[in-house]
Amino acid sequence: METQARNLKQIPAHAVTEGDVIAFADARQDVTIERVTWRQDGRVGFHANDDTWSAFYDGTDTVQIIDRGFAGRRIKDDLVLAHVPGEIGSLWQKLCEAENELARKLLDKGPGIIVVQDDDGWYLEIDGQQLMLMRVEAASADGPFTDQSSRFDFDLSWVDLGEEDLRVYTDTVLRAVASFETLHFHDRYLNRTFVVGAHATSDSGDSPTYCSMKVNPAFVNRLQQMHALCVANQLSEVRSSDGPLLWGPAGFEEEARLRDPELVVTFSGEFWFTDRPKYANYCIESSPIGISEMLCLLRGNTSDVVAYDEDLLEHYECDHEEDDELVD
Repeated sequence: METQARNLKQIPAHAVTEGDVIAFADARQDVTIERVTWRQDGRVGFHANDDTWSAFYDGTDTVQIIDRGFAGRRIKDDLVLAHVPGEIGSLWQKLCEAENELARKLLDKGPGIIVVQDDDGWYLEIDGQQLMLMRVEAASADGPFTDQSSRFDFDLSWVDLGEEDLRVYTDTVLRAVASFETLHFHDRYLNRTFVVGAHATSDSGDSPTYCSMKVNPAFVNRLQQMHALCVANQLSEVRSSDGPLLWGPAGFEEEARLRDPELVVTFSGEFWFTDRPKYANYCIESSPIGISEMLCLLRGNTSDVVAYDEDLLEHYECDHEEDDELVD
């Protein structure tokens, strides 16, 4: 029997972006967010229906949204190897049933969420019109995550499992099911590289073409904290001594000899990086982008590197292809 996704997801209010649909018990009351604002007291406001509907939340409040990522897809719940005669077949059936139960719990978490228990992690991967439960090995609660596999792979790591291995793994999955809400949840969409454009503040200065940054939970939290500081104190912007992952093209940083990195976050929720080349009277800046816009772009793309546009991605990949050739 296949299980259809309920297509709902619980997220913190500060992560809601324009275009998200807030879901209520009565589906007729669902609203599509058209505008997001921040009040002086730090609360986030959602506005819809041409501003005839508004609601305000603390940034850490939980909001239920319709998650489009799993729309119309069903869990792949085949009972792999359950037809095998004897104890092995019975153990495989129990393993499959346990994984299917865990997969059903993961439905509400949405795409990209890994549930972590000790050194095991699981997440749902979109496979055509189905959702396949994947297992990974977790070095820590926030990764890195390696050895991705599924019981549907039929490789030797699964097919050759003995009776004791099957019992141990099934017990591990059932423990995860029983304690699901108390486990650690990791958003793998947030541990990726994001690329925006960049420029010099002087036409006569050497200009970068792009700026790349590593977007992880710590970076997102920092952006949101700096934004909340702006809102709470009516500040136009807040700056901190932070630099990006890389200013491109390749070799630009070495030639520019950058010396004054800063991260700038504004009252409106935009941010950018800035720096100053040594012996220069101008700065370089990354193109401003809204925090919510960046998160929306990341949620809509599963690639390891996400760029604001295709040209930037091409520039970034060209540089890193050259780096790979040097390593080889």
